[in-house]
Amino acid sequence: MKRLMRDRPVFSVLGLVALAAILLGLAYVQYQWSGQLSEVERERLQSVLDNAVRQFRTEFNAELLRLCAAFPVESLPSGTGPDAERLARSHAEWAETTADPGLLAALYVYESAAGASPELRKLDPSAGTLEPIPWPAGLEPVQNMAAAQAAGPRRLPPELRPFVWTLLHKVPALVHPILALDQPFDPRRSPRPFSAAINIRGYLVLELSRDTLSREILADLAGRHFGGPDGMVFQVGIAGRSPGEEPLFRLPADAGDELFADAGARVPLLWDPQDYAVRLAGQLTGSDAPSADRQGLMDRRRMGMPRGGGPTPRQGRFRGAFVVLPEAENDTWMLFVRHPGGSLEEVVAAQRRKNLALVFGVLALLAATMVMIVLATRRSQKLARLQMEFVAGVSHELRTPLAVIRSAGDNLADGIIAGSAERVREYGKLIRAEGRRLSGMVEQILQYASGRSVKRRYDLRQIRVGPLVDAVLEGVRPLIEDTGFSVERDIPADLPPVLADEAGLSQCLRDLIDNALKYGGEARWIRIHAAAAAEGRGKEVRLSVEDRGMGVDPADLPYIFEPFFRGRAALDNQIQGSGLGLSLTRTALQAMGARITAKSAPGRGSAFTLHLPASGPGAAAREEKSGNEHAEDHSAD
Repeated sequence: MKRLMRDRPVFSVLGLVALAAILLGLAYVQYQWSGQLSEVERERLQSVLDNAVRQFRTEFNAELLRLCAAFPVESLPSGTGPDAERLARSHAEWAETTADPGLLAALYVYESAAGASPELRKLDPSAGTLEPIPWPAGLEPVQNMAAAQAAGPRRLPPELRPFVWTLLHKVPALVHPILALDQPFDPRRSPRPFSAAINIRGYLVLELSRDTLSREILADLAGRHFGGPDGMVFQVGIAGRSPGEEPLFRLPADAGDELFADAGARVPLLWDPQDYAVRLAGQLTGSDAPSADRQGLMDRRRMGMPRGGGPTPRQGRFRGAFVVLPEAENDTWMLFVRHPGGSLEEVVAAQRRKNLALVFGVLALLAATMVMIVLATRRSQKLARLQMEFVAGVSHELRTPLAVIRSAGDNLADGIIAGSAERVREYGKLIRAEGRRLSGMVEQILQYASGRSVKRRYDLRQIRVGPLVDAVLEGVRPLIEDTGFSVERDIPADLPPVLADEAGLSQCLRDLIDNALKYGGEARWIRIHAAAAAEGRGKEVRLSVEDRGMGVDPADLPYIFEPFFRGRAALDNQIQGSGLGLSLTRTALQAMGARITAKSAPGRGSAFTLHLPASGPGAAAREEKSGNEHAEDHSAD
């Protein structure tokens, strides 16, 4: 059994090491798992971002294509110009079917008819007429193309492609050339390229509303594809590539310039020409899945017809494919998308750090809980051991005085010492001493037991230290005389009164004197000393009880105020006691707003000091509140 008791600390250490290893293993696994989870989360966010960008571009381009499809342009070899009535009818049909009729701000036709001067005309949808107007502000790019055409050969300007709508994003406007064929063209017989066989007769211009684009179309698309239940998940911006160009759109509105400088996705808003290649070739050849390679498809797009064999444009008219391209590859609207937390790597890393902090916090809390459980178990074991020792010690100490009292009573009852008055007095003193000792132990046990369940209330009053010390010394004088101790009293007469409960303070002082008599050793000397001192914001009176006995081991000194604790010196010298006196004294003093300290050295004695609050100007108020504020709560021990 003793071997098992000695091995328990070893088992406890091994258990703690095992628990620590488990926690470290969990932390490592969690760290690795969080890294894998972060990679999956980054790929998920990237997939969500790519899909949202693709859907955003698709729907925006589809919106422009629907507008272009509403106004098909036919290239005629004759001098007949665009039909105003047909354009007005197309405008009305488009306005009735579209969700954003405000997208089209104005429709212009610039055409140089045979025998007439070139002029710009604006469609009046209500009247169904094209009215000549001067060039309005904002259409300078179209005006410059018209001026270059008028000054030189009537060939297609480099900004435009045949049969293709071109977005001039700085206006903004959609422009389609009005072309005418000089003569029927067959690429198998003609040495000239197809582009040399066409002449430009003018332009159809669809001016777009920036407000409708920004506040309705782009805002709706951004909210649907980059937003969430709690607001925008990503920041979205639309801006041109030219330096200093004002952004067309940004959401949220307070997004800073970092949206454009540090975007996670940066793609052209319009479809790339390759996106149209297969579709355009299918329109021209009637095939949904042409077998030509990408370069061949790009050639078809540039020429506006199939390369090599295949049908040719009809002689009278050619309906263009609905394709919207930028005026220049490097000068167009760009779509910028950025996460509010920065790049996706930064967002995932921040989320991982947050998750790791949470997980490690939980593991640390779990480790602390395990340590607290172990410490509580050890403390409970220690308390149980002290209680067993207390029961054993008290049982022994109760038997001793009871045996002495019983033996003395038997001798007196049997008349063994009836003839000697001196012997009777000695037996009386013995019975009285053992009775006091027995009463003291019973009183301590009852006080400790009642204090665990009942709160004792103290009545704080102004008390003079000198008279209180004299009263306590008078009460223990018989015990002092019986033990042969000398008492040195050093209590200044000018000490301020203290604020305490008289009965409680008397009991504390009596317990300290009893301890000094018990552990005073061969010196048989006690000194009771008091002095006033400043402490914090107020003053206190320090009342000390000193002896020159065996002292307390430094290793035991921090534990002498714990219940049931007895020092090694007391156990080695077989000094009887319960280990409750100092614990009860400290608890009582704390309830009265005071405290106790101890100084000791082995072989040189001990000094226990009561730090009592001095009674000042506010003593009356503190006395009045003492019944509510100063209660002894022994359950904390």
